[in-house]
Amino acid sequence: MTAAIERVFPDLRWDHGAGCLTLYLAAGPGWDASYYAALLKDIERDLASRADAATRPRIQEEMNRVRRFCEEVRPPGLPLAIFSCVPDALFEALRLPEDVASSGHFGTALVLEPLEEQLARHPPGLAVIVEKDQARVFAVVLDDVHQLGEVEGRKVSRTRRAGPHSSQRSSRQDQRLNIKQAVDLVVRSGLQGIGLEAIYL
Repeated sequence: MTAAIERVFPDLRWDHGAGCLTLYLAAGPGWDASYYAALLKDIERDLASRADAATRPRIQEEMNRVRRFCEEVRPPGLPLAIFSCVPDALFEALRLPEDVASSGHFGTALVLEPLEEQLARHPPGLAVIVEKDQARVFAVVLDDVHQLGEVEGRKVSRTRRAGPHSSQRSSRQDQRLNIKQAVDLVVRSGLQGIGLEAIYL
């Protein structure tokens, strides 16, 4: 397991004595209930054919949980990685930036190699959206974006010069100040320690 997985997805590193499910689902034709129903049915049949009688009910339990997720979320045909262990209250569904071959795995450890390969090609980062009066900080992990914080811009007192471009200069100065505040927020909060390797402004 790579350090990036341990930092960004720490819940995925543990073994699960009751067994856990790993799914990689190829991109589909937008939201199509029949596509996911057929895909999950084929994967479950393949997993059950390779499992013993005691394991098959656990596979069915995990697959039913994934079906409920697809019905509720209606994923829009994007490639997905899904990790699930009902007894250990683990469920993680990740949108992937690159397509994958559909596959399913059931065992005591999650299969993370395809996820690690995509993380290596698409390192996690921070995105900072700066406006005149605020800056918002987002984590960009694979194909998911999550807001981490928001910085309100400080009121800046200065003598504004008259002229046709003075307003533009003032706006750029406000934006630079908000960028600095956002970067300070990242450094103070230790967000870099969770594996976010780049900052996009």
